[in-house]
Amino acid sequence: MTSSRLSLLLAAVLTAATVSAAPAVTPPPQTDLARQWGLPDDFYPESITADSRGNVYVSSFRQGAVARLLPGQQQAQVFIPSGSNGLVSAQGLVVDEARNTLWVCSGDFGYSTAAPAASALKRFDLQTGAPMASYPLPGGGYCNDMALDSKGTLYITDSIQPRILRWRSHSAGLEVWAQGGVLAAGRSGLTLNGIALDGDDTLYLSKVDAENYLVQIPVNADGTAGQPSQVQFPRTLQRVDGLRRLTHGQLVFFENDVGGPQSAISLARITGETATVQTLADARTAPTPSSGTIVGKRVYYLNSKFSQLLAYPPQQLHQLPVGVPFSIQVLDLP
Repeated sequence: MTSSRLSLLLAAVLTAATVSAAPAVTPPPQTDLARQWGLPDDFYPESITADSRGNVYVSSFRQGAVARLLPGQQQAQVFIPSGSNGLVSAQGLVVDEARNTLWVCSGDFGYSTAAPAASALKRFDLQTGAPMASYPLPGGGYCNDMALDSKGTLYITDSIQPRILRWRSHSAGLEVWAQGGVLAAGRSGLTLNGIALDGDDTLYLSKVDAENYLVQIPVNADGTAGQPSQVQFPRTLQRVDGLRRLTHGQLVFFENDVGGPQSAISLARITGETATVQTLADARTAPTPSSGTIVGKRVYYLNSKFSQLLAYPPQQLHQLPVGVPFSIQVLDLP
């Protein structure tokens, strides 16, 4: 794979995770003069989520680690250290409080400071960050993003193979839930990116390539996949990275237009197979938003700065600037 194709692939697949029904979360303290919270330097954050106690978790694509921001703090600290449990580039995050678990997608495109390893779904203790389990992707692939339903079933996007994987509480590993058809690879040769559940019965998915639609898949009563369809948008979506359910039929989505001018955070209102879009933040305030999490009437989001990271091919990462600051930022919902 050429360095230019690798950079395109990386720019497209970096994403986040979503839960079906967000728990009630106590937000970090907030004043008009404190609209952000610090992350470790050189973190290059990828995904963000929160638990019901107000703890915020952020994954690092570069460090292969997870940071945690406790209520009342202004600076997040490393919670899961680099490389723990074979974690390489940490991507999608899901809090699973019923199973005392923090789920993390791990991938490897050569940009992490952690030791190389195959892509896998990683399980950590939610209280301590200790490793609990690791689930390889059957037949290879790239674990990108996840959504959790009320029964504890995880749905996982694969960005290399055209499929959605599933983990159930009684499963020893991952299984293929849906594949092929509208999930097929796009122009880049890549497939799925973000994922969100609307209740337990409807999945929404974004494709890696810029498209004017999201994929919608019903979840049948017996747990099988229904017939996929396309939800048409009034404009092209520029690499939708993270998807977050706000309420029934409403999604907040994050366009991580790495290297381009059209990054944005927007609100989609979906009716049937059509959607309207309201822009909440454009590239001026959200230049490369890889993900966000909804806490009350606010969105806490990340500026990934992936444009800077991906300007260097893996063999030239020794030239990457050091001491680059990162933060969790916030915007108010309408």
